[in-house]
Amino acid sequence: MDNKKENVDNSGTTKNSGGKLSAKSIWTNFVQKAKAAWAFGQKKYAGKSASEQYMIAGGCVALVILIVSLIVVLIRRRR
Repeated sequence: MDNKKENVDNSGTTKNSGGKLSAKSIWTNFVQKAKAAWAFGQKKYAGKSASEQYMIAGGCVALVILIVSLIVVLIRRRR
């Protein structure tokens, strides 16, 4: 027998009656992952010079812009 509640999945986040994660738990998971990613980045790039860090950050921003642009183009083509 398992003593876990039925409305809780294995990650410990609560579910609403539809089986989907609630908005609060989604936001909590997002914040936790963002903090973990930030800590990882701080450790990984701590030894880099300031100019290298700026180049990496600029590349990341450019990549995000390209991905968002691709999504926008795909949505517009579908219409």
